[in-house]
Amino acid sequence: MGSIDRDISGELSLEDAVNLLSGQDFWRTRANEVLGLGSLKFSDGPNGVRGEDWINGAPSVAIPCGTALGASFDAELISKLAGVLARECRRKGVHGLLAPTMNIHRYPLCGRNFESFSEDPLLTGLVAASFVNGLQAQGIATSPKHFLANEAENGRRWSDSVIEQRALREIYLEPFRIVVEQADPWCIMTAYNSVNGSFCSESQNLLSILRNEWRYNGAVISDWFGTYSTTEAFNAGLDLEMPGPTKFREYNKVLEAMKRGEVQKDQITGSTTRVIDLLRKTGRVGEPGFPPPLKAEEPDYLNDANSRLLIRKAAESSMVLLKNERDTLPLVHRNTTLAVFGHHATEPSLFGGGSASLKVPYSSTPWDSLSKTYRNATLGAGVVVNRLVPLPIESGLHIENITLLWYNADQPSPERLFHSQELKDTLYMLVEHAPDGLLDRSDFCTSMKFELVAQKTGSYNLSLSGPGSAKCLLDDRVVLDVERDLNVSTEDFLFDRSKLEICRDEPLLLEAGRTYRLDVLSWSSKHKAQNVNREFFIQGCRLGLALACDDDIALTRAEKLAETVDTALVVVGTGTEWESEGFDRLSMQLPRRQDELILRVAKACQGQTIVVVNAGSPIDTSTWIDEVDAVIYAWFPGMEFGNALARVISGEVSPCARLPTTFWDTVKARTHYTANPRGPHISGPSLLHPLVGAQIT
Repeated sequence: MGSIDRDISGELSLEDAVNLLSGQDFWRTRANEVLGLGSLKFSDGPNGVRGEDWINGAPSVAIPCGTALGASFDAELISKLAGVLARECRRKGVHGLLAPTMNIHRYPLCGRNFESFSEDPLLTGLVAASFVNGLQAQGIATSPKHFLANEAENGRRWSDSVIEQRALREIYLEPFRIVVEQADPWCIMTAYNSVNGSFCSESQNLLSILRNEWRYNGAVISDWFGTYSTTEAFNAGLDLEMPGPTKFREYNKVLEAMKRGEVQKDQITGSTTRVIDLLRKTGRVGEPGFPPPLKAEEPDYLNDANSRLLIRKAAESSMVLLKNERDTLPLVHRNTTLAVFGHHATEPSLFGGGSASLKVPYSSTPWDSLSKTYRNATLGAGVVVNRLVPLPIESGLHIENITLLWYNADQPSPERLFHSQELKDTLYMLVEHAPDGLLDRSDFCTSMKFELVAQKTGSYNLSLSGPGSAKCLLDDRVVLDVERDLNVSTEDFLFDRSKLEICRDEPLLLEAGRTYRLDVLSWSSKHKAQNVNREFFIQGCRLGLALACDDDIALTRAEKLAETVDTALVVVGTGTEWESEGFDRLSMQLPRRQDELILRVAKACQGQTIVVVNAGSPIDTSTWIDEVDAVIYAWFPGMEFGNALARVISGEVSPCARLPTTFWDTVKARTHYTANPRGPHISGPSLLHPLVGAQIT
């Protein structure tokens, strides 16, 4: 690596130093070729390494989610899983993983609880320390987040977490103190919200605890677009503003603040020293004039037997047996007649939404694995679970040649066409990488053209979602027209597309075998003034198109099949559209009519009924738990879900995990556990407490 031990900070001009304290682009820090400083590339996320492309990037392995890891109570296993992610980071040229998420399960409807480990500060801190040590042992930086008290997603950039000192110390700060003491993370990420009146990225109180009390010498980085000031953030000790290009650390702006005496040179020097130390630890310091090069992402995932085995073992070790009456489990007789029900049996949720979302190389589904284990297994019906109208390819529609045309104009015209690309599905999203030739991210239009062939004659639901206006033409006929005003958070298109989805009032009637031409026109949106520098500025469009399903028919079919088998197994759950960064859950109920599916199957089955819950956070089991014989909580278990579940059901391994968080009886609307003072409130006795698990005998 060359002379990496020299005092680089002493070689920097003031402008060079300031430039190191903000990002170059969405994922990278700034380089300094003259001094041999390379860019450091970050990537999401807590359960896999997505890389820099949100939609069409290279696949990555998916390990179990945070609550699943917390349920395992297995520090050694978690450290080994982190080692797998470290190898994925190297494969994708990533030097810093934006993980672990270690906020406390304080609000049961927080949409991001699945990313965090527990409601318990000690367990959270110990699990996080194992995760950090596993990655940093292989030279990959971590960024424990979100410091501090980001325990709700709704309004997270404007909310103020008002916490008295004892609770602040014992509940919210304690896990971070533990991870600093036991793992010394190379950076820590601040939260979007305020705590006791000060934004976390400019809170002198919080960052002085970190620096002065805990003697933390690593870099403090902002969450993405979580820097809100120049002077206040520098004075508090925020070292690195992300992403780039900078909003608050442009050299002239910092220089003027220094001239006014608002920012001191020693603050710049301290932050620069810590950022260079981060670069040094991650191998981003080389000889003057020869910075370490950036590595391109490899197209293939980390495909080795040991990694797959470890991910499967982690899924097995995280499954909690909540109930087991009449010795229902294990299901040892391989000749038993078994019916498997539920949407999640064939389309499981491996992870939650937002920063945790990934493109996986494969998915081991419950049905695939159970049907191999039990030769007399039959696949039964499930009910609709989707919050959004599914994408056409997800619905089994045959689509060819999806072409997206970009125009520097408010209407498509050949002379204003500047870019054309092929899409894999009827979705595009502009986050960080704009196509060459785009003049203005807030003033363009696109045309998405393709042909489709329906496999079945029937009624099809159609929807459009996106931050801007859009129009769908079917064989040159307008079938859906969406007009948007400026009262839209463009970030919702990244995290909560259901807020932006508009469905056609009447389904489309499509004929099997017929070819249809579709053209989806979409227009860019403007960034609301209050959101500039405060959130992701996202553009894009999504077309949903799927055969309309009749849940009444599906439920009747499920009942009839359940009557004929020895054992019914129902796989239910949530998913990225229900649990995600960027919004909180609507309730603790299972989405749609899944409760009804469980009850009707359990009543019809004369044998035993097993329920497997595929959700990242606690759900309300009260309506059906007394009507079934066994319940396994599988969380979001990663891409080896099916293989792990089959081994647990058959008794090859025992589900020995324990609950890392409380399952509350009710969540009533009135009090203070959310950013909204009138938001949901925990009340009533808990059904299941942490550390509880049933027994297999």
